[in-house]
Amino acid sequence: MAENQRILDEWQKAFEKNGGNADNFSWDGILFKGEVYREGGSDNWVRKESDNDTVENELWDNAPIRILFLTKDQNVGDGGAWDSRINSFREKNSDKEDHVLSKYHNSFGKRMAYIAYGLANTTDDKDVALNFIQSHESDVVKFLDSFPLAHINCKKEGGSASCPDELFQNALKEYEKFLEQQIENVDADIFVCCGSTQAGYHIDKANYSLDFLQNHGYNFEYLGSKYSDLYYDAKRNKLAIDSYHLSYTGVSDQELYDQDVETYHKFLIDHPEFLISHRNK
Repeated sequence: MAENQRILDEWQKAFEKNGGNADNFSWDGILFKGEVYREGGSDNWVRKESDNDTVENELWDNAPIRILFLTKDQNVGDGGAWDSRINSFREKNSDKEDHVLSKYHNSFGKRMAYIAYGLANTTDDKDVALNFIQSHESDVVKFLDSFPLAHINCKKEGGSASCPDELFQNALKEYEKFLEQQIENVDADIFVCCGSTQAGYHIDKANYSLDFLQNHGYNFEYLGSKYSDLYYDAKRNKLAIDSYHLSYTGVSDQELYDQDVETYHKFLIDHPEFLISHRNK
């Protein structure tokens, strides 16, 4: 956690030196696991960082599988950026102990919760159906209270509802050393690369976060049509999912879940050693 913050601090300094507004620079990484509380004067349930990052570091060190969501940028609208690590997954107008799943930002948080829960609980002999998750949303929130999860916005400057490809690519190029350091420090096992634009990345499609991984230390190979949008780095034993953006309205919750989780289950049936060879030995 401390190394991640060091990288963010240096990145923000470079961003400001290039004329960027600090209020529009987002922080992110491994999500906080401290106290859940009301954000100053609002109805939002957010989470604090634990003392000395003890909880976050311990959970991440011992995670059986590390999941990282790579997204484009924050949709800040007319406001400023925020720290993505404060996400508590709770609906703002609910009681904290009711564990009501948030539906904020056009289902962005809800879909992240669905996919995170599905990936974390799927094994070669256990398939977690979306309809089960949707009927047990409070259990999902309770699970995520103690399950370590990471979220990185590849472009730290907040944007609007959509991020033009050229703008996104320019940001990746300009600040690539910081993003590379941040991703390497987190050292995830599953990368959910959000931002696909067309069907079939391996055919004619852009997913710039997956491209970034390919050009910065990873060697992901397409696993074939049986596993749809999965890519595997055999040497590092890492898996990348070529996923639509979590806010993309062109696909249903079920379609997105199938793309990210159902194909993962198919992969584990044929490759159960993927889980065994990580930290759950």
